[in-house]
Amino acid sequence: MKARSNSSSRRRRRPLAGVAIWNSIGVVNATQGKRDEAVAAFKKALAVSPQDRTALDGLVQMREMVKLLRNAKDPNSAFYMDLPTFGQMAMRQVQQLVNDPEQLLNYGEQLLREGYAPEAGLAAMQRAVEARPDDARAVIGLTMAYRTQGKLEEARATITPFTEKHPEDPRGFFFLATVCNALGDAEGERKALDRVLELDPNAQQPLGIRFGLNDAEHDPAKESELARWAEERKSWMAYILASNIARKRGDAKAALKWAEKSYEIAPENEDVVLHLTAALGEARDFEKMVRIVKPLVESGKYSKRLNWNYAQVLQQTGLTDDAIRVLRDAAQGEVPPDFKAAVVQTIEAWSGELTGCGVRLEVHQAGFLQRPVLLTIDGEEGGIVLAAGAKVPTAGGFPWRSKGPETRIQLQQGESGGSLEVQPLGAFVVKGIEPANPIDCHIVAQQDGSLLFRARQGNRNLKVGWMPLGLDKA
Repeated sequence: MKARSNSSSRRRRRPLAGVAIWNSIGVVNATQGKRDEAVAAFKKALAVSPQDRTALDGLVQMREMVKLLRNAKDPNSAFYMDLPTFGQMAMRQVQQLVNDPEQLLNYGEQLLREGYAPEAGLAAMQRAVEARPDDARAVIGLTMAYRTQGKLEEARATITPFTEKHPEDPRGFFFLATVCNALGDAEGERKALDRVLELDPNAQQPLGIRFGLNDAEHDPAKESELARWAEERKSWMAYILASNIARKRGDAKAALKWAEKSYEIAPENEDVVLHLTAALGEARDFEKMVRIVKPLVESGKYSKRLNWNYAQVLQQTGLTDDAIRVLRDAAQGEVPPDFKAAVVQTIEAWSGELTGCGVRLEVHQAGFLQRPVLLTIDGEEGGIVLAAGAKVPTAGGFPWRSKGPETRIQLQQGESGGSLEVQPLGAFVVKGIEPANPIDCHIVAQQDGSLLFRARQGNRNLKVGWMPLGLDKA
């Protein structure tokens, strides 16, 4: 009787083991960019266990399925649908909303943003425009839907009448410019952009396009051209862009000059004040920082962005204690939880109680770790802290013992025997340890691949730091 029970148990475990194997193959293929192989592996896992969440979520990450919630507040209410079925359902929903233009707009924008049912999204926007032909949101939404689906002439035919009916609305001309750009119509694009800037000389994106700027722009000729244009049009944004070019070139004096010109035009504008704060910090003009920016921060007239930027500038110039006080004051009272959490994390970092890893982790574009993160002890792998395939952000913790007041914790991404080469990362350094007691270590892998580390002993945060590869064994 006992033998039969064990045999039955083994038979029941085999399908589950098969699911795990196929899921592992799916994750490995996904991390290597082998999409078709990954999809096939996840589907084989589902053939064994049709409701396996790992395989279903893997197909969602591969954009082969859609994950929906019956209850938006309950992640356990999730169910899954293949794309053709979801597309049919979405199209039926569009038909049901035909008499409700507002809901059509909302649903169409959602479908186009998520990208799972673009045909239904386009149909929703078409019907919304039929119901509201002069609604800017509907017309622009339909224009961009046509553009993203490569229907460029339809896009131009949609937005052009809007610009004719609403010649004082810069939005129509801007989206006309984007369509002309996609069509290769340089003259049409230039005319549309010029009209945008006639109506709004502070439109940042059109200014950047019109003057041919890029993220690394540092051409002094473009800086001078923007400054002249800013003076003619009284454009504070053009002065900010000129200042940014000077900053990229390392000319702090010119950057501050244009920032101050911007502030002369729009002293109440928060973007202007934020930029002036950064320029004063880089120029190390503390007298103006105290005289101009500090009273603005203390006035409470601006959002917490100003407090944040002011604190960042103070810290970068070596005034860390002052910067921490500014952030602590900013986090008092009713502030968004995300801001409060960012303040706590930043203060920990500035206080030496939180540190980052000097190497970016390998994160798949679908949002999961491509390989595990492991401890290494005396050159040997000592255990997985973060598993491969974990959705980021993800966290892990582990206990650690040290014989002295300082220890180094070496990490690597990947493990021996894997299909990809092991990548040593370096070591986290922990100081101020009481050797008799263990310490609790905590790491978090962020969506951008950064890795954060903190350590505690009892109720006390320990000082931590990062030691780059090569120095970690010194």
